[in-house]
Amino acid sequence: MPDGFLSAVMDRDACWLKAAPAAAEVGGFAAACAARRDDPRWFATSKVAAANREALDWVQQEGFRVVDMNLCFEGHPEAPGGWDGTVRPAIPEDEPWVRSLAAGSLTLSRFHQDPRIPDELAGRIKAGWVGNYFSGLRGQAMLVAEKDGQGVGFLLLLVTAEALVVDLVAVDASLRRQGVARAMLGAAMGGVGAGLRLRAGTQAANAASIRLYENLGLRLCAAHYVLHAHGGSHAHR
Repeated sequence: MPDGFLSAVMDRDACWLKAAPAAAEVGGFAAACAARRDDPRWFATSKVAAANREALDWVQQEGFRVVDMNLCFEGHPEAPGGWDGTVRPAIPEDEPWVRSLAAGSLTLSRFHQDPRIPDELAGRIKAGWVGNYFSGLRGQAMLVAEKDGQGVGFLLLLVTAEALVVDLVAVDASLRRQGVARAMLGAAMGGVGAGLRLRAGTQAANAASIRLYENLGLRLCAAHYVLHAHGGSHAHR
């Protein structure tokens, strides 16, 4: 499946490929890889359930490399503690600082963990990702946190019929572990997410986020390997 957003930001033909080895999918997956693996403008992502060792081995044989393990947490969070700042809905004027915070803070993303993607490009991907909210292209809600009139955090949300999904969350480094993210999540669950379960994904390397979600009472519900493939002569080294 083509990924128009990543294609534009990375200046490559980016796509998602559904992991095989289900018999009906193997041929198409292998053909897609074979056709593009020598093209330096090709970039692909695949995701494999952690328990599916057969699919993981097969996808790796097709030139994909593990860059991340995504952990998904879900549940009805406990009431958040207090924080002496302000949480409010985002407004268009927030876009510049929200983009800047996303670019500089989300350094454990799958793009930052991929040694073939420069940190500067990984930051631009996350800045563009959160910027899509302000263009009406991604997310149904965003909350921001302010301290002394300055933006210090944001929470981008997807809303489904079953759950309120954390798409991106970031807090200024100077205020982490002080309840800012917890306050934003609490405001979300009391507003747009009222009555819904909360679902949040994070990287296995992100100990702070894992601790936050577990302390809120969420429980691990799924784990997936995330793999990247880069076209070009070095793709299978």
